[in-house]
Amino acid sequence: MRASSKNGREKAELKRRSVARAYIIGPSPENERSDVEVPIYLVNEIYAAVGVGSNDFSQWFDKYGYMSLGRTDEGTLFVSNYPILSKMAWMGIDLIDLSSTETSMLIEECATVRSKSVHAEENAELEALIALAQKTIAEGGTVRFGLAG
Repeated sequence: MRASSKNGREKAELKRRSVARAYIIGPSPENERSDVEVPIYLVNEIYAAVGVGSNDFSQWFDKYGYMSLGRTDEGTLFVSNYPILSKMAWMGIDLIDLSSTETSMLIEECATVRSKSVHAEENAELEALIALAQKTIAEGGTVRFGLAG
C-alpha cells in the first residue's frame, strides 16, 4: 500500500509543473544567475486573490496590447494598487526585471496579497517570493521573472 501511495504522489508531482519562475541575476558578471529559484505554480490563484481573472487579462490585451507591461501611458495599472503584480503579469510574454525599488515593492505587495489569501499553497509561494526579494536586496542583485523552462 505504501509504495502505491508514494507512486501516486510522484505522478501528481510530475503533472504539476510551474508556469513561471523567479530568480536572482547579478550583480556582477561572474554571478549572472543565482541558483536560488522560485517556481510559480499558482499564477491564476494569486491574481484571483486581488480580483483579477482570465477575462481581465483578455480585456486588457484587447484594449492595450501585449507590450504594455501592465501600465497604460496614462498610468492606469492592470491590477489597481499593485504596480509590481501588474508588471509581473507580463512574464509570460517577456522576461521581467525589477529595479531595487520595485523589489522592495514586491515584498510589500506579496505581504498584502498573503493577507487576502486563505490558501496555504498560495501563501507559501508568496512567502518564497518575499524571501527571494529579501535575498536579492541583500546581495544587490535583480529579481527576474520568466516562463518556466
